[in-house]
Amino acid sequence: MKTLIFLFAITLCISCGEDPIIQSAPLCQQVEFDQAFEMKVGESACLQDGRSFKVIEVRDEFCPCLAICIWEGQLVMKIEIDNLDGSTDELEIGSTQNIPHGDIFQDVRISQFTYLYNGADDTLPLCSGTYDQNEITVKLILSNV
Repeated sequence: MKTLIFLFAITLCISCGEDPIIQSAPLCQQVEFDQAFEMKVGESACLQDGRSFKVIEVRDEFCPCLAICIWEGQLVMKIEIDNLDGSTDELEIGSTQNIPHGDIFQDVRISQFTYLYNGADDTLPLCSGTYDQNEITVKLILSNV
């Protein structure tokens, strides 16, 4: 009888505990077409039909400090796309048109891509040699193609 009560108590404790899967699931920001929204590395955006994408990396490809360059360079964002069929794809998008903004999904395009670093528009640390990609916020506008 003591064993039965002990097992019941353990079962009750386990069932009352928080579900770690639900607790660790990332939040998905609902976004709409032609409306600006912001994301950071690790954050996800969801369309109304259930498709989503996540910013997995931002990379500084600007002209190196104190160098003379023909082109200023750009910030590159890598996203992971979750399709409705359960498959995933990766896509790189540049803050200039040298890496075309392209289509995230067949009918969805990033029409505008800008960024903030510590709250300053379109600037990264000058000559510091490093930056923290977690301090970069990308600003996006999606359009329906």
